[in-house]
Order: sequence, then structure tokens, then C-alpha cells
Amino acid sequence: IENCAHRHGFMDTVRCETFEEAINYCYDHAVSGDAVLLSPACSSFDMYANYEARGFDFKKIVNRLK
Repeated sequence: IENCAHRHGFMDTVRCETFEEAINYCYDHAVSGDAVLLSPACSSFDMYANYEARGFDFKKIVNRLK
């Protein structure tokens, strides 16, 4: 995904080690009007049992940001 983004001119990409790190980075750095892509259609590379578990974790992490 990152290589494709770069080929199409989207150079401002960030790699994170964990889902929580990625969400926190976005929360700390995004400003009004920014678009954040967490690529949820891609494999979690065995971090989660399935998309439902990943979605549950996403909601839990985001709800802690409030």
C-alpha cells in the first residue's frame, strides 16, 4: 500500500508497529481536513483472529481517546 501511495504522489506515510500506535499517531497529528487511511481492507498479518476482532479493538482504542 505504501509503495502504491508513493507512486501516486502520496508521500506523507507513516509506519507503526501496532494498531494502537497507528491510531494514537493519527489522533496526535491529524488536523481538520486531513484524511487518515488505516487500510482496514488489508490483512492484519495474524494480529487478530478476524475482521470482527480487529473492529472491536479499533472501537476500544478510539473510545479511550475521548
